[in-house]
Amino acid sequence: MAGGAGGAPPLRKRQGEHRRRGARAHRLRPRRLGEPGGGRAHRHRRDPAPARADTHRRHGAQGKGGCHAGGTGHPGALRLHPFGHHPSRPGDRLPMRNAFLLVAYLSATPTPTEVVVGERESLAQLAERLLGDPKGASELKALNGLTSDAVPPGTVLKLPPEADRTQALNALTAARLALAQTDSEPPRREEASAKLREAETHFQTAHYLAAAQAADGASRLLSQTVASRSTFQVSVDAEGATTVSVHTGPPVRVTAEDVTQPVSPGERVRVEKGQPPPTPRRPLLAPALRKPDEGSRIKLVPMRGKLGPVTLSWTAVQGATGYGVEVLSPEGALVHQSTVAATQQLLELPPLPAGRYRWTVRALSEGQKPAASSERLFELVEDAVKLQVGSPAWK
Repeated sequence: MAGGAGGAPPLRKRQGEHRRRGARAHRLRPRRLGEPGGGRAHRHRRDPAPARADTHRRHGAQGKGGCHAGGTGHPGALRLHPFGHHPSRPGDRLPMRNAFLLVAYLSATPTPTEVVVGERESLAQLAERLLGDPKGASELKALNGLTSDAVPPGTVLKLPPEADRTQALNALTAARLALAQTDSEPPRREEASAKLREAETHFQTAHYLAAAQAADGASRLLSQTVASRSTFQVSVDAEGATTVSVHTGPPVRVTAEDVTQPVSPGERVRVEKGQPPPTPRRPLLAPALRKPDEGSRIKLVPMRGKLGPVTLSWTAVQGATGYGVEVLSPEGALVHQSTVAATQQLLELPPLPAGRYRWTVRALSEGQKPAASSERLFELVEDAVKLQVGSPAWK
């Protein structure tokens, strides 16, 4: 039925118009991640009909998951992407260079400076887990301005600066050892003890630089007395173990966990954290070389263009678990290398070309630096064999 002038349009015309609007709205529905889509991208591509998304929204068209065009829908379920989804078009993905920079930034793993308190974790347990010492709770407490040892789970705490804390710990260890060696001059000892107590207080309150300075001051007060008696070296590794090496003078007393071990000159001891000091170990002596003598000129009959065999020998070293043998050219190039058991003090070399060689032997032991012998030189030369050619004399 045709409508009159100024009246409503015919029903069929209104239905066709509604269907056309619905078809346009369907094309603008949101797409899943990676699927070609429409919607807002038409605006980025200078679509002459920028109001399509609004038309779609007015007519109530929805994408899968109940998400309107331009909306978000279920978190993470749907995402809008430009139509055609080509990287080179405006409004599309990040450029590859920016994407690589983003990945590199996210994959960086700096040293942690903070920690989150776990469920039912006390401050002492946290200090033992992170600092290796439950007494470090006082450091965490002072560093974070806490007034109580009870810390709610989920609290974020600052951690001590590793370099500053290690420096202070080394200075404190050296000062304690120096004080333990001083038996004379009571006034100087008392002054050093007071300085050491001051350093320990600074350390417990997380003032690590002040602790290191005070501990160094205590060591300086004792330096003249200790230097006249013994010299030693103290180091603390990343695992918290302390190594003491004594060079000269009387034995140095090393105490840990109520156990004391004297360390004599030439000895060293490595004390694990929370463990008593073990029996000190003397550094390995260097093996004495025996044969061949220095500068030996060894004549051998060539076999397949090489000379041999040559046997090297040396003296046994107490405490060695094996020996490492190296043969080098005069220029220092490695020619032969072998490791033999501690019960073996000789090695037969394989045939070598004629020439001059240097050789050395190292005493080996687990946990100790190899002790190398002095070098010796020998030379291999061909021994010419004279052949007699002729008929034998017959009687």
